[in-house]
Amino acid sequence: MTRDPKPGSSVRAPTVVRIGVFSTDPSACDAFHAFDPESGIIYPAINDSLVYLDCEGSIRPALAVAWRRLDPLTMEFDLREGVRFHNGDPFTADDVVATMRAQRDPANRSANGQGILSVIAECTKVNDFCVQIRTSFPDGMLLNRLHIASAIYPRSILETKGPSAFLDHPIGTGAYVFERWDRGREIVLRRNPEHWSQAVTVDELRFPIMDQKDWVDALERRQLDIALNLDPHDALRVHATPGLEMRRREAAFSQWFLLRNHGPLADRRVRLALNYAVHRHLLCNIASHGWAAPQTSLLTPGQVGYDPAIVPYPYDPDYARILLREAGYADGFTLRGLVSESSSSVYQLLRGFLAKIGVTLEANIVPRSEWLNQVVNARIRGDASFDGDFALVNIDNFTLHGLFHHFIFLFSQGPFSLTQSPEYDRRFLETATKIDPAEMHASLQQLDRYAREEALLLFTIRQQVYCGLRRGFDIPIGISGHFNFDNLWHIRVDHDMVEGEAVPYQAKARSDDPAMQSLLAATTYPGIIYSPSAPQIDDPALAALWSNIQLHERRAQIESEEMIRGLVEQVTATTNLENVLRSTHEVGILGVSRTGRVLFVNSGYARVTGRGAEVPLAKVLLDDRGEPAWTQVVETVEREGMSSAVWNVYPAPDDRRRILLTATPATNEFGAAIGYVCVLTDHSREEERLRMSQEMEVARRIQTALLPAVEDGRTASLAAAMIPAEEVGGDYYDIIVDANGVRWYGIGDVSGHGVTSGLIMLMTHCVVRTIIETAPNLSMDEILTKLNKILYDDILLLGESHHLTFGLIKSLGDGDYLAAGAHEDVIIHRAATGQCETLALEGCWFGLVKDIAGQSVDCSFHLDPGDTVILYTDGVVEAEDANGALWEVERFIESIQRHAHLTPEDMKTAILADVTGFMGTQLDDITMMILRRTEDN
Repeated sequence: MTRDPKPGSSVRAPTVVRIGVFSTDPSACDAFHAFDPESGIIYPAINDSLVYLDCEGSIRPALAVAWRRLDPLTMEFDLREGVRFHNGDPFTADDVVATMRAQRDPANRSANGQGILSVIAECTKVNDFCVQIRTSFPDGMLLNRLHIASAIYPRSILETKGPSAFLDHPIGTGAYVFERWDRGREIVLRRNPEHWSQAVTVDELRFPIMDQKDWVDALERRQLDIALNLDPHDALRVHATPGLEMRRREAAFSQWFLLRNHGPLADRRVRLALNYAVHRHLLCNIASHGWAAPQTSLLTPGQVGYDPAIVPYPYDPDYARILLREAGYADGFTLRGLVSESSSSVYQLLRGFLAKIGVTLEANIVPRSEWLNQVVNARIRGDASFDGDFALVNIDNFTLHGLFHHFIFLFSQGPFSLTQSPEYDRRFLETATKIDPAEMHASLQQLDRYAREEALLLFTIRQQVYCGLRRGFDIPIGISGHFNFDNLWHIRVDHDMVEGEAVPYQAKARSDDPAMQSLLAATTYPGIIYSPSAPQIDDPALAALWSNIQLHERRAQIESEEMIRGLVEQVTATTNLENVLRSTHEVGILGVSRTGRVLFVNSGYARVTGRGAEVPLAKVLLDDRGEPAWTQVVETVEREGMSSAVWNVYPAPDDRRRILLTATPATNEFGAAIGYVCVLTDHSREEERLRMSQEMEVARRIQTALLPAVEDGRTASLAAAMIPAEEVGGDYYDIIVDANGVRWYGIGDVSGHGVTSGLIMLMTHCVVRTIIETAPNLSMDEILTKLNKILYDDILLLGESHHLTFGLIKSLGDGDYLAAGAHEDVIIHRAATGQCETLALEGCWFGLVKDIAGQSVDCSFHLDPGDTVILYTDGVVEAEDANGALWEVERFIESIQRHAHLTPEDMKTAILADVTGFMGTQLDDITMMILRRTEDN
């Protein structure tokens, strides 16, 4: 930056801001020849689009001042008047039409035109300041596409010279005018004083071409003023450097671990295993210094379609091994891929986690620009596509529309995608055609849940976006994670805060020696030694230097692998300990060193002892004579290896507690004793607990014995399960064959759970069986009325407020059934369509009023061979995750549809796995019956 002149001067010196963002020359400075994120910083500064997204993600007018949808395929745009291109040409509708036609012309091979703008079928002029854009299908994200991608160029040059004219000298209407591009040195833009926004206050932007590893040093030396898109490690360096400021923001920016769903990865269980094997919080803490969040699915807060109810996969390596074993990969396998240097820290940690379950990752780590060239640009050019098992890179979402990331990463035709899934493509295309914003948002949420549940990616972390600044300089960070219109327009300089004069940047000398060029290239990128081909070096000193560089890189990799292996083991141990400490509220657990220092403690310790861990256990424990007992405990542990005895604790002078203390040695990994592990329980309550436990066990056995054995019938296949939330549950199911040989299926749910609910469930079991077996010809309404009358009287005798939901199904033969009751909807999966339909069981709850005669409504339905009926209690759909979100009917139906090809028994197991994998603590009984018609009578 050049300062303002001294007081008294009449002319202000121009304000110059130097921005570090390019390690190498961008692929282009225009929208016809570039698609990469870095180039998307330069050309929006030069070329306005029809609309733009501001820093908070709102769509704003640019060259279009208003727009409206005429029909599902057509939008009309009113254009801004009085605007001129940098070459003096007036801007009109003709320029918009010419630009869109040039973008869509296959001969121009524009990545934007053949990619994000490919939806545009035609752009036509209405008048000089109005155009219509017609899409090939109803497109709900058209406006988001037009941000950046609709950069407008002058028709006069497009029609005479074509898009290639902008390779050397791009021309637009933007807030900055292209000045020059000294390839390998810098790009210079100057302020456009006529720009319609009148937002820019900086006279000149300079973008030095500078190795990224040098940006922080250049900020400190005053050779740069702003550095964009720093990696988290350099951001930490900026944070610790006096005179520099680090800014960061959560944005639509993630580390993307793309999977090719072939080989082992074609099996959903394998993909799930990879996701369960990763501890994402450790990824956040190590790879991003805690400035990150676990990735839940593709979308992030602020994007269209983001669903905050989607939670990250939990860390469960044991379950991951089970899934691999079920899929036939108990011995593991190897995956080979390509990793961007900007993702190398995440990759190294992922290698450690996956190695723990037997999956080996092998990859080439390359500069981000090379990653984009091999994975994306090669595909766009029609060259040989990348064919590895995985690819890892960090990318933002400049459109802030969830459909964009779903398109580029998972749709089979997307430029980044390694996935081939007809079912995903079908769902994607169904979503892409929604034009109502609410419908689009809801459909995207479903698509995002599907991608998460199918584990189509290995989900990692949502990164933050970082930038470094010299004091006195400022640039806003947008929620998209991208720096373009709004960001560059609002760069500000507080001249009073800027310290020191700007220092010219001297580009590093480049050798003409190919070997030296290879050595320089190898050490250009932070975090890796990159050399596509080993150089042939004749100079012995240079050859030794290259050998040393390679040796140091190999040693660093070996050391990091050992450290990561230790981290993985440590986080597993820490997770196990935290789970123990969290789940033992009624038991006190304390770890103390030999000197009495607390190593770990749970919340139950204070509950049992009445004293906090800040009071040493040696001062808490007393024997029956009132003497300190801790020395006796230690001596017994040292002598016998364990101490277990009852002692006294006095939280207050008149409050004596009898505590059973079991103490054992605490040892380190070498077996050396470092202290003691103490488990404390309230001894005065022990007998009561034992008695209650025995009684609950008897009740549990009775309840379990009454549940019917499920056997396949001649015309139907059955599966059922009841998982109580406590020892005794309040759910019920039964299969009854009456005197006429007719099958009945009952399912019920008593309010609450525990002993009283279990008793009412036992009553229900006995009453329903007695009524049906002794009077099989009664109508549904008569049966349910009798059940209600008996329950009403018996619940009154219990003296507690309870009720029952109950559903009853009767087989009429030939695939016909009759249902009645008041319970959750019956779900029917149709084999012919793969879709589910629901049948409502509506009426009065049982046990609340004395007489419900005539209030039960019979519902009839028919099953074709292969059709499946699912009965369930509300514990299934009301299962809660750790954040309180419910599993809900939508997830249940998706799970049913996903597993309907399995046998009823396997289908039951798979659905229950989905439910239990989603929920945190089980709060309610979970019961389910699955009935499938297998053949005609």
